[in-house]
Amino acid sequence: MKVMVAFDGSNASKVALEFTVLFKNAVEALYVVYVIPHNGKNPPKFDQYTLPEDDRTIERMEMKGNEILYDARRITESLHMSAEFELIDDPDRNVGENLMLTALKHGVDLILMGERKLGTIGKVFLDSVSSELLKESRIPVLVIPPKFTKQNLTEIGHDN
Repeated sequence: MKVMVAFDGSNASKVALEFTVLFKNAVEALYVVYVIPHNGKNPPKFDQYTLPEDDRTIERMEMKGNEILYDARRITESLHMSAEFELIDDPDRNVGENLMLTALKHGVDLILMGERKLGTIGKVFLDSVSSELLKESRIPVLVIPPKFTKQNLTEIGHDN
């Protein structure tokens, strides 16, 4: 089974990545993907003319994405799992679309992600990527609820 974990560095995404250890023997390929979020405004790409301050903004976004993927790499190493890590920077698509295209590109069988607990205001202003994927995905999506913790993971692991 090919599994893709949508990873954004949040505690929810860390627990989702750690959740993969429960079916470690069934995972033939694990892809950990971070999508640089763009706020509806398409910043210039490196292959276009950019002003120096735009270049610095893009570089900072890419550096942050690489730091987040480095954390994911440390988690997978601690789980004794191998994975491929991918940083996606496509301002023409939203995070959900980028995740779906990446999953299709790799022939993924399951998308795994954590869901952060958003308050009422957060739900109004922030479009939930997990909600979007659940509605639009042609691939099964497993969303780890916000109340699921590392302790739950340990308890499940001991039951096996």
